[in-house]
Parts: sequence; C-alpha cells; structure tokens
Amino acid sequence: IAAVPADQLTAALEAGTVAGTPLIDAKAVRDFYRSRQEGPAWTTPAAAMELLATIRASRDEGLNPQHYHLAKLEELSPPAASGPADEAAVARELLLTDAFLTLASHYRYGRINLQAILPEWQPQARDEKFGVLLEKALASGEIRASLEQLLPSAPGYVALREAYRHHLAMAEQGGWPTIPAGSKLQQGDHGPRVALLRQRLARSGDLASEAANGDRFDPTLLAAVQRFQSRHGLRSNGVAEAATLKALNLPLGRRIQHLATNLERWRWLPRDLGRRHIAVNIPAFTLTVVENEQPVLTMKVVAGRPDRQTPIFSSIVTHLVLNPTWEVPREIASKDLLPKIKKNPNYLKQFGFRVLSTNGNGGQELDAGRLDWQKITPATFRYHLSQNPGKDNFLGRVKFIFPNPYSVYLHDTPSKKLFLKESRSFSSGCVRLEKPLDLAALLLRPTPLGSREGLDNALTNKATRTLRLPVPTPVHLLYLTTWVEDGTVHFRPDLYGHDRLIEEGLAGRAVRKPLPCLGGCGE
Repeated sequence: IAAVPADQLTAALEAGTVAGTPLIDAKAVRDFYRSRQEGPAWTTPAAAMELLATIRASRDEGLNPQHYHLAKLEELSPPAASGPADEAAVARELLLTDAFLTLASHYRYGRINLQAILPEWQPQARDEKFGVLLEKALASGEIRASLEQLLPSAPGYVALREAYRHHLAMAEQGGWPTIPAGSKLQQGDHGPRVALLRQRLARSGDLASEAANGDRFDPTLLAAVQRFQSRHGLRSNGVAEAATLKALNLPLGRRIQHLATNLERWRWLPRDLGRRHIAVNIPAFTLTVVENEQPVLTMKVVAGRPDRQTPIFSSIVTHLVLNPTWEVPREIASKDLLPKIKKNPNYLKQFGFRVLSTNGNGGQELDAGRLDWQKITPATFRYHLSQNPGKDNFLGRVKFIFPNPYSVYLHDTPSKKLFLKESRSFSSGCVRLEKPLDLAALLLRPTPLGSREGLDNALTNKATRTLRLPVPTPVHLLYLTTWVEDGTVHFRPDLYGHDRLIEEGLAGRAVRKPLPCLGGCGE
C-alpha cells in the first residue's frame, strides 16, 4: 500500500471528509489516530481486502454494504489510475478505519438509534472500545473474525439470519407468484388460481416441492394453507380467504425487509439475556421462559392496545404478589372505569372497588354512594380507586413485579376468554398471562411454593402476600414481528407501526416522530 502523507492525513482528519466523502463517525476516527500519533494503520493489502470482504458480507446481516464506503473503497482498491496517489492513499486509510469502526458499532449495538423511535427504550451501556478492537484486529490479521464476534450469538438471531439469507436466495431465483384477485379458495376448488396457490406455497416451503404442480385444492393443499396461516398468525381454517390471500401476495421484497428489521432488533438486545429468562413477544402475544437456551414454558398473553402500547424494555423480576390489590392508575380510572360507573351505579361495589380521596386528606376512604358520579368528568376526576383482592380483581390471583418507570407488570386476569382470540391487544399496557400460576411455580422453585400444589394451597388464604423470588429472573419485553421457531419462520402484523420506522432508519433516512407508548394496567 502506498505511503500515507502525514500532513494530508492530519488535514483530512480535521476536515472530517476525504476525497469528497464525509466520514461517518469523524470523532471516532480522529480519536483512533490520535491514540497512535496519527500514524497509518492499514499497511498491508491483505487486511484491507479482508475488510472489504467483511463489508460485502454485512448484507447477510440485513445491512447495506454501501453504508460503509464500499463503492468508494472498491474504486480506491487498487489505487485509481488517475488522481494524486497521495490523496488516494489518505482516502483509503481513513475510509477503511471509518468503515471498520462504524460496522463494529452497528454489529454490536444496531445501525439506528432506537430511542429516536421509542424514547422509553433503555439502551445497552456502550462500553466497547472499537479503536482498541481495530488495533488488535490489525495486529492479528483477523479483521472479519474481530467484527463478527460482535454480532449476537443467540439461537434466535442465528436462525433468523439463516431465514434472511434463504429469502434473499429465493428472490434471486425469481421469488414467488402472485395469486390474482378473486373469490376465496377452499378444498374442492380447481383452476388456474389454485395452480398458482400451489406454486406459491411450494416456493415458501409450506407445500412439498413435488406437490407444486396441479390445479386442484386437495387435502394436501389444505394442510399447506393451514401451515401458512399458522405461521402468519391467521385463523388456521385452511381457506384462502381475503386475509390469507393478502398475506400470500405480499411481495417477497417486503418479507425480506421484515427479516432485516428484526435482525436489527436483535442487535439492540443485551448479549447475555440470562441463563434463565422470560421473553414476552408482543406482536406474537406469547411468553416463553428459556433455560439454557431451551424453552421450558410457553403461554399466550394479552398485550397493550395500539393507543396504550406495552413498552419495550428489559428488567429483572424480583417479586411476585399473591392475591394482589389493584391500585388503578388515574388515566384508566378516569377514562375507562368512569363511564362504567356512570352506567352502572353498583359497578364499584360489584367489583370490590374502594374510593379514596386524593385531595390532601391522606387517602381517606369515601362513600362511593354519596358521590354524584354523573357530574364527574375525566378532567375533574379527583379520586383514587383501589380494587380489593378476590375473584373479580382485574389482576387475578398473582402479579409479577420488575422495576420499570412505566407501572407495567405481568399478571393474571379473570378475562380468560380473550386468550381464545388470535390477536390479543386489549390491555392498557401491562401483560396478562394465560398460565400465571405455572410461571409463579417455576420462578418459586425450589421453595415450598415452587409447585402448583404448593401454590394452590397458599392461595386458599385470601390475604395479599408478597414473595421474593429465590433467583431474580431477567425479563425482556420484545417486539419481534418475525422470528424462527423449530425451524419455521413466523411473521406477524406490525401491531404498533414500528417496522416502518426501523426500515426508514436502516435505509439511511431520518425516522419520523415516535409513536406514543403508554404504560398501565386494566381491563
């Protein structure tokens, strides 16, 4: 590699641009060269070529190689036939360093600033020293390995990356066919649209390739449609009706974008999720307890409505409460419960609510029957509602406590019928659990309450009881619209509209105004 003139290197560092190309992270580049007295780093062609290969391979991680100076570096390697050699040497030097440091940051923490989309997100502590990493990579000659060890190693990321690469290959082979508009398709039908349906499902692996030909809707095709519906969160009735046809006809390019978006989400997460941890996937409406990278308990959940979104963050479950009291957040009391109180004068008594003053009287209990509820509005609501423990308590028989600024927790619910629905965004932000006692028993092992029998016996006592977990357990409230489970790729609708914002960030565009994210609990 040609010598790098020190004066030109210094001038380019001060300008933050070289050969007409701005540095992505000029400060990081300047800090790196100051640590080495502005001496050149890329002194061997092999290191530069390996970095170029690594940048090209970033495509397989759902990133755009062109965001790391790829075109300019390819133009400069080998040196350009025209133009001052000194300028080309400086440009190669600084752009290689800028590309390495930027790609390292994106592999470790994600390409986009999630807080621009979700202000409540608690980002990882940025404790990586990428300049030191670059020095070690240059000394060892292991450029690619040094960068790729920053990527998530969790099975969920690895499997999703394989699915992404598979879909890229599928696109290169022509993608999948579109089924023309028309009536629903079901068992017994035949014709050209059924033939295209068979081809479409064969391309996505829902139908065996040897069954791709033909134009009849037979039991084999019925099973394939059900498989497709199941992994897209649709009602698995085997009928290709409007919703199923819409999902089938979504362009392959959009599915590839969905996969890339969720690879980015994985890069935001802590690398150590916990030997045992709880993962709640909001778009999937599921909770999974993972031990040693294996699921040991799964259940359905109810998550927040789009106007009262369940926030996305990580914390640690430290306690659980048996027979909890529900201290109703003011927003829920004034906006959700007040109309029910006005409609039904016995509502508060029927569901075991107490009315407490919040006007400086120290939470004095009031006689609800003496209040003129018809004259009270959400703006003039000056009371605190507290629901007693019992079978009608909206938190059910147990709630799980983990520190967070959103007043959000996991809890039981008396509204079991909601778990029968495919889409379950009904709460005011908290997460309702299908099998809360199974989770409680698991988290309380090896104490006497660490079994359903022991827990059921404890619940016969109606008193509220707070229990500290023997082992505090990390909990991650996630938002994955695409994931892989048992080798099958699943897709779900973008419940809160986050995918589009992340796609804009991955494409290098400024993200738009963040969507609201409100916490709280309630029916």
